[in-house]
Amino acid sequence: IYPFGDRSILVIDMNNQYISYFSYLKEALRGGHGFFYSFSKTLGGDMAGLTAYYLMSPLNLLMLFFPVSSLPTAVELITIIKLGLCGVTFCLCVDSGKCPWHSYIFSTAYALMSYNIVYQQNLMWLDGVVLLPLVILGIHKICCKKTPFLYIGALSAAILINYYIGFMVCIFSVLYFVYYYFFCRDASGRFWDVKILFTYGAASVLSGGLCMWLLLPALKSLAGGKAVFSLSLLTMQANFHWSGFLVKFFPGSFDFEQVQAGFPNVFCGMAAAYFLFLFFLNRKISIQKKAGALALFLILAFSFYFHGANLI
Repeated sequence: IYPFGDRSILVIDMNNQYISYFSYLKEALRGGHGFFYSFSKTLGGDMAGLTAYYLMSPLNLLMLFFPVSSLPTAVELITIIKLGLCGVTFCLCVDSGKCPWHSYIFSTAYALMSYNIVYQQNLMWLDGVVLLPLVILGIHKICCKKTPFLYIGALSAAILINYYIGFMVCIFSVLYFVYYYFFCRDASGRFWDVKILFTYGAASVLSGGLCMWLLLPALKSLAGGKAVFSLSLLTMQANFHWSGFLVKFFPGSFDFEQVQAGFPNVFCGMAAAYFLFLFFLNRKISIQKKAGALALFLILAFSFYFHGANLI
């Protein structure tokens, strides 16, 4: 990769689409193009849907400091920064206090997991990975009856920066909250805590509401095109065989054709996979917490497996 080679990471859609959008954004920020309507879009069209999906990351502002001819370098720099931020936010989420090297190991595994490496050409998808640990940390704070501001800020930012990945973060937020509320927190004699449940629900609704100024125009822009959906697509057809899924826990198992068929990229380092087994063998961890973790793991695995769930 440049400057250490003669190649760049401008491949697949990054080369065919995104670099043109980033160039347009750069000119729009300098006053050369409009933010709301563009005659550069075929015969002309609104920019709400395109902007909401591709261009909302604040790190895109760094492209102002690069000429158009050097945008590939800008993209590489922003990619490296986002991967680094993934490690930073995950380190904050799993901070182990007395043993900080634990945090460094797992945050590095998170930042360099196969999802990030395989999809780095989809630059707008990485912001959700950066913000996900902060959403999780925000859920922890809500369950400990602390302020929900971190959760609201992180979730609304994830939705606003890229609603596609933001939608998936919202789904995971619900799954993780159920897991943490019922299986991990110290209930202190109160199984149903109305304050925690109300705070989480209200904070989640507020996070989505804060983004409506962009989401509603984007929905209008996509109506009749990408937004068209049919319930007939939600089938229980299998995407892959389980033996192939297990292979995805090893390095070098990426196959572009398999990804198109629904195979997930789950490699996160052999250390994390090894500690997964130790987690279930550790007698110091309660059966309740293990049961919740196993349920969450199986839900995620089957969401890959069934075509309809994977589509959602």
